Amino acid sequence: MSSLREKIPAALLRGLITWLLALGLGMPLLCGAGLSFLLPRYILLCAAVSAVCALLNLKKRILPLTLAALFVLEGVLLAQGRGFFRETAQLGQALYLLLRNLPLALSLQGSALCLQLAVLLTLLCYALSSPELDVALPLTLTAGFLGAEWMLGLRAEWLYMLPALPALLLIYAFTHSYADADAARPDRPSFLLLPVAAVLLALAYLLAPPDGTKAPALASAADQLREMINDRFFFQQERARYTLEADGWMPQGEKRLGGRPDPDDRLVMEVETDETVYLRGAILDTYTGAAWYDSVSARRYYWDSPLQRALRDSLIQAEYPLDASLPEKEVTVRFESAGASTLFVPQRMRSLTVGPHMTPYFNLSSEVFITRNLQAGDTYTLRYLPMKATDSGMAALAAQCAGLEDPSFAEAAATYTALPSHIQKEIYDIAAAVTANCATPWEKAVALREYLRTSFGYTLDVSDPPADVDFVAWFLLAEKKGYCTYFASAMTVLCRMAGLPARYVEGYVASPDVSSVAVVRGIHAHAWTEVYLSGLGWVTFDATPGRGDRDSSGSAPLPAMGKTPTPPPPQDSPSPVPTEVPTPTPPPEADPPAGEETPTPTPAPEAPENTPEPPEPPEPDASPRLPWLWLLLVLALILLLALRIRVTEPQYRAAHAADEGAALLILWRAILACAGKLKTPQQPGETVLAYAVRAGNALGTSLLGTARTVSALRYGRHRPRRSDVRTAREIYASLRERLPMRHKLILALKRAFLCKNA
Repeated sequence: MSSLREKIPAALLRGLITWLLALGLGMPLLCGAGLSFLLPRYILLCAAVSAVCALLNLKKRILPLTLAALFVLEGVLLAQGRGFFRETAQLGQALYLLLRNLPLALSLQGSALCLQLAVLLTLLCYALSSPELDVALPLTLTAGFLGAEWMLGLRAEWLYMLPALPALLLIYAFTHSYADADAARPDRPSFLLLPVAAVLLALAYLLAPPDGTKAPALASAADQLREMINDRFFFQQERARYTLEADGWMPQGEKRLGGRPDPDDRLVMEVETDETVYLRGAILDTYTGAAWYDSVSARRYYWDSPLQRALRDSLIQAEYPLDASLPEKEVTVRFESAGASTLFVPQRMRSLTVGPHMTPYFNLSSEVFITRNLQAGDTYTLRYLPMKATDSGMAALAAQCAGLEDPSFAEAAATYTALPSHIQKEIYDIAAAVTANCATPWEKAVALREYLRTSFGYTLDVSDPPADVDFVAWFLLAEKKGYCTYFASAMTVLCRMAGLPARYVEGYVASPDVSSVAVVRGIHAHAWTEVYLSGLGWVTFDATPGRGDRDSSGSAPLPAMGKTPTPPPPQDSPSPVPTEVPTPTPPPEADPPAGEETPTPTPAPEAPENTPEPPEPPEPDASPRLPWLWLLLVLALILLLALRIRVTEPQYRAAHAADEGAALLILWRAILACAGKLKTPQQPGETVLAYAVRAGNALGTSLLGTARTVSALRYGRHRPRRSDVRTAREIYASLRERLPMRHKLILALKRAFLCKNA
């Protein structure tokens, strides 16, 4: 009974430390999840689990009995569809939905989350409160946990973190109440530490500056670190995507194509390029008959993540063309006004270098964006492979790659050939007639592009399409004129009808001047089509009259059959579109404009004479790249680990001990640790001298002299001589040399992280 009575104070103190630490770590998480109404339940659960842990610390027999009872109870509950593990599975599903920006499921699993936190965190805190641990481990883990909560944005809940502070003070006092002069720790701690911890906590709170005073340099460094961690690991916020509506090209909004636009002349960006480049912003795959939208890009991936490199390379088609090597080109983009989070990049990008405070991501439709909206002055540079249908040699390259086996073609065809069922047969007849005499997919795409360019007129003076009529059908059969969204939509739909995977793209067209600088304004916003050609990948096709480069691809504008055939007359069956003859008419009397920046009805306004000179090209970004940062971090951690191992090594600690007595005890404990690894541990109740005789015979090393000196120090307070310390050092060195390398490493790590006296 006396032994149990001596253990009760230590068990109570450890239970109190566990409870306070679990409260300080878990309450901010509950509040951050919007479950603050569960705090009373969480506090009681943590108290109950801490009490159970304290009881288990009193009697070893209680542990197996308690575990057996818990397993029986869990089996009964699991059979009824309830229990800890059942709630764990449901909570995992809720957390998965939370990562998909669906937080409602987590609120429905609030009770399960409360139980999980109470049990798991309390068990973790009980392990951290062990007096056998070096105080550095619980301090480091707790500080890291609290820092992670702070970085997650749980700053308004800082008051709920305060219980962790007295717990850490108690851990420090509990593990350092007794000096290293004795290997054993008394089981009875001093409860005077409780008021001392409370006073220290109150003083720290009162002495803290009320105005939040902080060093500017440290505050800036902390903000940068927090921004880096949030951007690279916790970016889940909804982003602002680019649409043509931002530049006045979608007067009816994102859900309805067509209508008379009002292009904006705002200055958007300056682009350093030596050729006309199509800068993609939005890549859309699904056509509804009224508009385009994206259905494949729910997830996002960090651009520089090594784990996502294979996916990124697949989406940007790093290995295409499969049987050719083409020269790369470079583009530098500098934003002159604020915009969405979208980075406007060419179709076949090879590398990307962004400016400071810009963290790039990508999605499954190959859009690239950052974690915030773009601002004036943001700059990025990239290298890309020109893949416009009008580029020189594209016809020959398409023919060269056409016969190659393309593993990605089937997936592209499954996603980018779908069409709504309501489109009438006349549109399919047009696609079939235009491509009737085409032998290859390349010829089909070129024929469809030239058909649209030569058979329909460009204008901004259009009427609003009827709400109950397919937009492409209205354009091809009734309106027969329009601007970029008309031609790009028709090109994409007709390509899909011809069996070609195609997608609708919105962005900007940057055409440089003689100084290789393109000044891009809102009137340069544009829409075009990308067509997937087997072995070649995605290729840019622009069907809008007067847009893009002059065709230098090495092929005639039309396929080899000659002129484009006239589509067949309408069928006798009624059509949902107006009853005009669907045969395309010749181009309107007005010549097509050179581009959307100079439309026929209302020419684009010219820049005033006093327009300021464009700014100087930005300096190259000198910020370190992420791999170097990770390398420096790893090296720093390795150096810290090496330093920790060095300062906890027995020889080093003995050399820096306060006196010969402390040095001798450090070396003796190291000798015991080595002898234990050599399968000669000290038995419970065995005296130092008896163990020295037994172990010396087993190890072939005389330990008796050092054991007598240790006994004299412990029980007679006789200080050892320097020669005694030297002898103990030699014994330790000889035993350590006999250890296998893995045992040396285990002892070093144990001393560094768990217990200095190992």
